[in-house]
Amino acid sequence: MGWTVMFPPPPGVQPQAPTSSSEVSGGGAEAAVVAPASSTPLISAESEETLLVELGQPGAAGHYLALFSNRGGRLLSLKLGDVYTQGELTPEQQEDPAYFVEILRANGQVDGWNTASFGLVAGPSSKELFDEPLNDALWQMEELVDSFGKKEGVRFTYGSSKGVVITKELRARDGERVLDFTIGLENVSAVGASRPRQFRLTPAAVMGAASDDSGMNMYPEPQAISAWIESGGEAQVETDAMVSLPAPDDISGAFNATGAFGFAGVQNKFFACTLRPDASSQNTLVGASWRRVQDLDWAASNLDKPLESWQFIVSDVDVALHLGDVGEARTWNYEVYAGPKAREELLAASGVYDALISEDLGFFEGIAHLILSVLDFYMGLVGNWGWAIILLTLTVRLMLFPINRRSQTAMARYQKKMKRVQPKLDELKTKYANNVQKQREEQARAAASQEREGALGEALLEPAYVPGQRLAARGADLRLS
Repeated sequence: MGWTVMFPPPPGVQPQAPTSSSEVSGGGAEAAVVAPASSTPLISAESEETLLVELGQPGAAGHYLALFSNRGGRLLSLKLGDVYTQGELTPEQQEDPAYFVEILRANGQVDGWNTASFGLVAGPSSKELFDEPLNDALWQMEELVDSFGKKEGVRFTYGSSKGVVITKELRARDGERVLDFTIGLENVSAVGASRPRQFRLTPAAVMGAASDDSGMNMYPEPQAISAWIESGGEAQVETDAMVSLPAPDDISGAFNATGAFGFAGVQNKFFACTLRPDASSQNTLVGASWRRVQDLDWAASNLDKPLESWQFIVSDVDVALHLGDVGEARTWNYEVYAGPKAREELLAASGVYDALISEDLGFFEGIAHLILSVLDFYMGLVGNWGWAIILLTLTVRLMLFPINRRSQTAMARYQKKMKRVQPKLDELKTKYANNVQKQREEQARAAASQEREGALGEALLEPAYVPGQRLAARGADLRLS
């Protein structure tokens, strides 16, 4: 099965198979890869199949329901087992996967290269190592279990006739919203093939919008996101949001690399799925880009609106992996956060995700951090978000009470003065009905006179304990006015 697009892109855009945005130089002359006489893969599956795996403890953070396919060795669907599509569920309903929130899903029935998570595409420097596109190959799929028989994850393995074996492995962590992702390369018999090889990895596809179509959605979603850490340690975040009816030159683009790779993935208003390297694999991530993806299910039922089928967006990561000498095997480790965009959970996964939180808060980041801190405090105090919000509202009202009181007092004084002067203004309006200019002048003079009289009256009526100097000063001020 090759790379396919069911519905046409916007005019002027030609579908193309993915290519790497940059290549790692191998240096020197390249020796030819010595391949076995047969072109049959060393390791592959005989038929296409899927595997549904439940990971983690039911009802706890890190409880996932994952659907895998050996076609390309990818993740088709990921559901959160402790986040539900509606509230007030019975214990039995909370165990029903139908109520689990699905943050990543397969994109229609056409299984192209861009429709599922953890798809790996060989770049120009690595295509020669494989007999067929990696996203079309039938990988061997193995369920991983611990010594007690508990399911931990999945391993995919594919070996080409050129003598290279590649593996992908995804493991869950108990009680955490972090998945460990590993890529391995083994040179079995590819003589002279040792050098850096580049691939393109899609860590998360596809994520839909969290909001429905009712009302105004002020948060553009879904979004592709990438972060880079500058020399000062500060992470710079760049996003690109999905838009309807994209222009022909707005189908794909590159994120700007400004330092060390931080993380990349997709997010909507409430959830995020991002990949970041561990310390030993930091230098393997050399670039990131975004591209818009068609919603094949929607397009299939809306054949008269082909351009509107572009409703998803994903991030791709350029990965440079060094193929060792014959007999050498190497692995590279990465971490994947998949879950709600809750501040405490994101920071528990990695401090670099503070940049993701700040990006969402935008211009009001400082105020928002303060409010969120108070809200988190009340949540820890009462254990209920509803009461925490009520307490936060009362706190804000108490803080603003002096300002509101002063404003209310000033308004009351103004209304009182206007009540005294209003009869005089109405009289002048009637008297000078035919002379608008004169009417305005007399009304202004009357208002000023009433203001002076009112201020003098207020000064004379002040309590006896007011110092005489203050009363004298105010009287002087009134005389000067």
